[in-house]
Amino acid sequence: MHGFLWRGFVKTASVVYSAAHDFSTRLNPNAVWSYGFTTTVGGPFTLNSISGSTYYSGEAGWFGPIPGATAPGFPLVVGGANVISTVLDMGPGPSSYAVVRWTAPSRGRWDVVGEFFGTGLTTGDVHVLRDGAPVFNSAVNGSQVAQFSLSIDVVAGDTIDFAVGPGPNGDNLNDPTGFNVTITPEQ
Repeated sequence: MHGFLWRGFVKTASVVYSAAHDFSTRLNPNAVWSYGFTTTVGGPFTLNSISGSTYYSGEAGWFGPIPGATAPGFPLVVGGANVISTVLDMGPGPSSYAVVRWTAPSRGRWDVVGEFFGTGLTTGDVHVLRDGAPVFNSAVNGSQVAQFSLSIDVVAGDTIDFAVGPGPNGDNLNDPTGFNVTITPEQ
């Protein structure tokens, strides 16, 4: 039996949820994360059911039912193939939203910190929603970055959705949007 004295110990969050680091190409839903789409901001959520890879970049993930020239389907949520992702790529469908959903595992106040960013030609709209109600909205055009830092009270089972849409023109051509968020219990 050994005893240890910890000096200079700094308490950090015991739980950290990261949309990119926790991303699964094998499970949907994946613990607290789900990947899917809606046809309106805050509308009914549908899980993406097609797994695979994009045709050109080889990113792997989850695809919706709308056929596409560059991927098995849209809307899509993908990450780097065979690596721990540092960012997700969300691609809306025409007149539909790619959604990464976090389902609260317990009651409490959670810090939700992240960003959406354009990839050069993006003309999209991005949203953070708590149980379908917007708490953050922004446009993302070109290489713009939309950062957010929120504290959100939830009960177990509440959802926080991160949605990427095709922007005001409703066309998803060249609208891939980078995304990452970390969610930690407020200390």
